[in-house]
Amino acid sequence: MLSKGYITDGELREAMAESRQNGEALDNTLVRLGMVDEWHLASARAMQWGYPVLGRDRISQSVDADLPLSLIKTFSAAPLHYSKSAKRIVMGFVYRVEHSLLRSIEQVTGCRAEPCFITPTEMHYQMERLEGAAHESSEVVLEASMTAAEVANVVGELALEIKARDASLSRCQDHVWMRLSGKRRMVDVLFRGRRAGIARECDTFSVSGEGIRAVG
Repeated sequence: MLSKGYITDGELREAMAESRQNGEALDNTLVRLGMVDEWHLASARAMQWGYPVLGRDRISQSVDADLPLSLIKTFSAAPLHYSKSAKRIVMGFVYRVEHSLLRSIEQVTGCRAEPCFITPTEMHYQMERLEGAAHESSEVVLEASMTAAEVANVVGELALEIKARDASLSRCQDHVWMRLSGKRRMVDVLFRGRRAGIARECDTFSVSGEGIRAVG
């Protein structure tokens, strides 16, 4: 932000001192003091990471990318553009680019995932649009208290219910994302924490008319 001229060296020192005194994140202090706004912060992060910041006029509609909302919320990200024909998804991040999420999106959807930066307000409005839109896939988050056998039963029942023909699995930090695809429906199954450890033991899945079988 200094190099872009958004703040002076003196303003930065003042904000850093107040941030330490109040136990507040520096970016929150800068905004509260009126030294910068959210867009300045997004622009600075974009320059730091070497990715573009999306213009304020480019985020105005819902994107039917069919990604599990609870997963992308974890990384403060939202889909901003999706092209089925070009197999391309543009993901907007607020604080940092999570490459494991981009890799998971590519592995599960087969689309190229490209990052950019947006503001917290822009992400909030985009998530509201996504939550209010109809989606082709549904989402199931498995509880950490479940045993391995219970997890297998739930996944097997879901596979039978939608007559799954294909299963994709990808790891994303302490999450594992499994997508079951049937003729008319998709189900995204998310494992977290200890459950993710169970899912990591299975690298491939065999899908048949009898359901889905994990292969270690």
